[in-house]
Amino acid sequence: MLLRAVQTGTWPATRKELFELSTQLMLKEFDKSHARSGSGIYTVDELRPAAGAACAVRLISDIEAISLADHEESDSIPSHRSLSMVAPEKTIAALGRRVFAAGPAPESVDYAHRTTAEYLGAAWLADVVRNGLPFCRLQALMGIDGHPAPELRGLHAWLAVHLPEHAERLIDTDPYGVLTYGDAASLPQSSCTHLVKTLGRLSQTDPWFSVGQLAVPSRRRSVARRYGGRIRAVLRSNNAGFGVRSIVVEAAAFGTPMPSLKDDFADVVALVPIPLRRTSLCIDRAATDRA
Repeated sequence: MLLRAVQTGTWPATRKELFELSTQLMLKEFDKSHARSGSGIYTVDELRPAAGAACAVRLISDIEAISLADHEESDSIPSHRSLSMVAPEKTIAALGRRVFAAGPAPESVDYAHRTTAEYLGAAWLADVVRNGLPFCRLQALMGIDGHPAPELRGLHAWLAVHLPEHAERLIDTDPYGVLTYGDAASLPQSSCTHLVKTLGRLSQTDPWFSVGQLAVPSRRRSVARRYGGRIRAVLRSNNAGFGVRSIVVEAAAFGTPMPSLKDDFADVVALVPIPLRRTSLCIDRAATDRA
């Protein structure tokens, strides 16, 4: 995905920019002969809502694929015409672009990449909410008591980016999911500050919430880069749990250097007993040797 984006001559500054650019390329018809007639005449902007609707339905309903036939053959692979919220001709055109790939049954398609489907689906759902769908009803579709089902955490995380007016409510229900699966760098400053605070509260009730989870330092570094004040508060807090501390240290280690926090990190290191530091150093060296 990054390779395709960079080949256009633009290096995305955020994860959101990367997905926006890559989905634009995947929805574009590059064959000039096809672009003159039939489903090829539609532009990226015309097909983005249709693609987002198909992705959202696929993810939330957990169907196997979407049929290109006009009539449904099974409940698990419904016809594209069942997406009544979008014009059928635009739906069939979107399903023919590279965002989708061949499905498990003849004449069916499925999303090519789940992360791309989550991004497009969340963008479409955000527009639906702004056009009148109650936000609480959307939350009910995705989980219980506002908490998303495990398989919908990615979709939920991107909603915080596409629906900044509801970002704090989305962060409250799954802060670590928003950090890991979405793009904290694209959140408003107030929402990112709220994210750090919420991770701190989560660390109080579940100090090991990040243990065993997918570690993606590149997605965490933006929090440290933009909100040094909140990071300093976490480092100086006597009540901050291991989970939020580990995220802060990891983000600082892989992110842009922050000279203003040098003394704070030095104080943290000074508090670690020397035998523990030596043990950690031995473990790091052993891991390096194995690599």
